[in-house]
Amino acid sequence: MNESAENEAGLPGADPAKTGDTDPASAPETPAASSGAASGANDHNDGIFHSDAPRTEPEPPVSLRKAPSKQLPLVMAGFAVLLTLLVVLFAFHHNGEETPSADSQDLGEGIYKPAGLRGHLLVRWDGKLHYQVQIEPIDPTVAAGFNFVLNNPPLPINLTIRLVDSSGFALCQKDVVIPYNPADALPPVAVPAHLPANKAAAARIQQAESARRAQVAQLQAQEDARRHGQDIFYDQRDNDRKIVAIDAQGEIPCSKQAYKHVDYWEITTNFPTLDDQQALMNHNAQQADERARAARRGGAQKNARRPVSGFYIQGDEHITGYDASRELLATSPGRSFFIGRKTDQPIAASWAANFALIHYKCDQHAQCALTHSGTANVIYGRLND
Repeated sequence: MNESAENEAGLPGADPAKTGDTDPASAPETPAASSGAASGANDHNDGIFHSDAPRTEPEPPVSLRKAPSKQLPLVMAGFAVLLTLLVVLFAFHHNGEETPSADSQDLGEGIYKPAGLRGHLLVRWDGKLHYQVQIEPIDPTVAAGFNFVLNNPPLPINLTIRLVDSSGFALCQKDVVIPYNPADALPPVAVPAHLPANKAAAARIQQAESARRAQVAQLQAQEDARRHGQDIFYDQRDNDRKIVAIDAQGEIPCSKQAYKHVDYWEITTNFPTLDDQQALMNHNAQQADERARAARRGGAQKNARRPVSGFYIQGDEHITGYDASRELLATSPGRSFFIGRKTDQPIAASWAANFALIHYKCDQHAQCALTHSGTANVIYGRLND
């Protein structure tokens, strides 16, 4: 093939200017097209596809692509919200049911001057209000009466702990029991070794003993009911076995809201007053003297129930009851007084309700004046034979 034929065929080396062909179809190819054509020629020649572009992995279909994970932020956000709610609920509950500023408090001293008592109270809150209290004489000068009353309680004694706010209003209170033994409080009937030959005298002794046993049984039943479910005071004794203090512990029925407003505490009690304590000790001393004199006379029992002509009798005794239907005021040794005046009967009943200690003075006609320590009331009765 000659050169002119190759140029006419559009092969490389043909000069368009020489041929005079201006048809766009016969215009020279662009480099890219030439490269592609060359590549196509090479591929056709060796049967293997060659590409100058860098290889990349094929992308998976859109439906199989993993979306960015949003679960972890959502879980963390939910946890944060839950935690916030728990904190808010706890704060609300804590504010609504606020624990007192101090779980344990020393409320200091409480004084009851009429009976010469001083107490010290500790309280502790742990869902309920617990207490520890100690009661002792207000000073050493009244210790003897304190010890005597507790060793020989003349009546059932309660002591009330009252928790008070700053205005003096009682918020909570607790009654604590001082044990009482009726068998010890009521003097025994003087029974001789041999009953007298006089049948009437022997019958009176037996009746007095039977009446005492019945009275002791009745008072013991009342004492058992009084102690049921109550906190009890226990003695603290020194080396000489004298009672120097009493203490108790337990729970005070008190709400948390009331406890938060407690400012101080106080004592209320029917513990015998200082005057009554002295009268009890005097009466005990008189009885001891009488027993000593009786022993010196060979054991003869002095009969104080029947006044001797020209003389009078007097003494201090504890009231044990008042029979309104019979108008009789009974005292501890089995003695009784007939209260005839209507104006005196309500006073006698009130004394009996408090197991009052009375002083009596009777003339030779068994007419008696009765007084109660610490009061100005005087009532009159006849010594019942």
